[in-house]
Amino acid sequence: MATESLTAWIRKSREA
Repeated sequence: MATESLTAWIRKSREA
């Protein structure tokens, strides 16, 4: 499971 990848994606999505 790539949970870290999901968290990184959410962080990048919420960064904008």
